[in-house]
Amino acid sequence: ALPYYSADVATRSALSTLCQALNRELQLEGRALTVSYLCPEPADTEAERPYGSLWAQMGAPLISVDKVADFILREVAARTSGAIMGRQTRWGSLLNAVSPTLFDLVLRGRMGQQMKARFGSKPR
Repeated sequence: ALPYYSADVATRSALSTLCQALNRELQLEGRALTVSYLCPEPADTEAERPYGSLWAQMGAPLISVDKVADFILREVAARTSGAIMGRQTRWGSLLNAVSPTLFDLVLRGRMGQQMKARFGSKPR
């Protein structure tokens, strides 16, 4: 749960939970299908380039579209039900799941400052 990024993280959480529920339903019905929730790192695309400096400051620089495509194809071929690309994102997700309070302490550092500067409310 990243502050100043609420809609994005809420949507990702909902999608992840939807995939888990669908996979349980498919399993109960004996169907050999897997619904995958995949979370790639920020890719060097037209949509992400405006945020490239922010991602780099948070330790997750934009990566090539080819690397993202390789990640997606590999996980789909493996029938993975969920996968997070990138060490920093995986550790952040795990830390947040285990201890949101500790994750908040981490966010109060440089990452939280960058998120607030970019997406926080501005004085009027």
